[in-house]
Amino acid sequence: DLKPVAPQLVIGGPPELAVRALGLPGLKRVYGLEFKAVKSLDMGGPLTRLALNSGKIDVATVVSTQGNLAKEKWVVLEDDKHEQPSQNVVPLVRKASLTPEISAVLNEVSGKLDNATLIALNQQVDLQHKDPAAVAEQWVNANLPQH
Repeated sequence: DLKPVAPQLVIGGPPELAVRALGLPGLKRVYGLEFKAVKSLDMGGPLTRLALNSGKIDVATVVSTQGNLAKEKWVVLEDDKHEQPSQNVVPLVRKASLTPEISAVLNEVSGKLDNATLIALNQQVDLQHKDPAAVAEQWVNANLPQH
């Protein structure tokens, strides 16, 4: 969708976007995209949101599970060639601390935290300004009642 117009557009993202293999080099290699300019901002945070909404940039890289994406008047493009890796919830525990019980609970939690769920939880925090700990506790009680 962007290839014909990318040379007229400014892209914004984290500082490493211009050089990281999964940044502009990857977008050029996989999609043939070359942008007019690159602005170093943050990864979909307040600087990126402000730059997009004010017209200082035309395209941005963001985290797909951000809660604020639903309220913005942005078009989220599909990465149908899978240039960007999926960002999955992966629990990390020191081997000495890991018990079979902890492993079972963490596997259950990470198995239920898909992108749609993460977006919904982030929306409660980002858009409805709910307390993150309360949102997490409510989700755990609804989805892991035996724990």
